[in-house]
Amino acid sequence: MIVFQGDPADWETPERGSAVAVGVFDGVHLGHPRVLNALQGNDSGLARVAMTFGTHPAAVLAPDRAPTRLSTLKRRFELLETSGIDRIAVLGFDESMRDMTPEEFVDRFLVEGLNTRFVAVGVGFRFGRDAAGTTDTLTELGASRGFRVEVVEIARQDDQEIRSTLIRERVESGDVEGAASMLGRPYEMEGIVVPGDGRGRQLGVPTANVSFPAVLTVPAEGVYAVLVGIDGSD
Repeated sequence: MIVFQGDPADWETPERGSAVAVGVFDGVHLGHPRVLNALQGNDSGLARVAMTFGTHPAAVLAPDRAPTRLSTLKRRFELLETSGIDRIAVLGFDESMRDMTPEEFVDRFLVEGLNTRFVAVGVGFRFGRDAAGTTDTLTELGASRGFRVEVVEIARQDDQEIRSTLIRERVESGDVEGAASMLGRPYEMEGIVVPGDGRGRQLGVPTANVSFPAVLTVPAEGVYAVLVGIDGSD
């Protein structure tokens, strides 16, 4: 897996070009394969790239309302690779990116950075300063810069759109089964075992106290059946 970060001028631009799926891809849930799979129907010589964000845009645009995450960035990389992605372009959303025009965003990251020939995005995708760029804008810019755009409908389950926001709400309410049905797997949390008070051991039921990254979505307080993995072993 090749990961691009930092200045796109320093990226190893794919010589034959790229097919790029753009999105946050938080949790890489069952709604994401539609966008990711759209890359498969193109020239097999194109690099399949997922363009995502290391920092959620909301953390800059509206810090007080920035959502927690359904997966760590490392786990997102693993899930994207499993989905057939060859390379990942990680954008650090900051003030300078917020002020980019749609044209600047396309030219810097898609054209100059990735030599893009095809782009897949979901319905409602917005980009550029003040979210001025729409899927129509992207299509028009692509036509003038040599890449084609496919806008993918949002996947649904039981008449509900599969979105990270809804999955997050289910986890936070304790509905981990409902969250799993949209993730396509049980909800996962990754952390470090830390010392506790030892009360479980005193009761004959040793427990593990796990410290999780603050950005991860935490289920409601309760009792859950879990499968534990340690260093890759379940």
